[in-house]
Amino acid sequence: MKRLSFIVLIVYSMLFSSCGLRKEISLTGTARAPYYGNVYVYEENMDKVPNGQRLGRVWVSGKAFTPTKKCRYEQVVEAAKQKAREIGGNVIVVVNTKGRDGFDTCYRIEGIVYWVDGKEQ
Repeated sequence: MKRLSFIVLIVYSMLFSSCGLRKEISLTGTARAPYYGNVYVYEENMDKVPNGQRLGRVWVSGKAFTPTKKCRYEQVVEAAKQKAREIGGNVIVVVNTKGRDGFDTCYRIEGIVYWVDGKEQ
């Protein structure tokens, strides 16, 4: 009985403590003050690289057992935009995208965050 209770406790804690998106950022330049305007996203296949101040890289992916309705591409991009705003960025250039697969129910993106003059609202 104790063993069954232990297994139920482990499964319960994994299901309810590990859901959501994992958002990471690493600075490669100096962070700016937080930005509250629109963040523009250049997709992987776009040839345009902005001429601006490079601030850092952002990674967004799902944690274990994240429900797929929380991991659509649009939601992952919105999470990346929020992280970019936190370091003062207004442009993200997506450099790597991975779709859902057998190991991860979420989209995963990696991008470079910039501040580009003239893009602010």
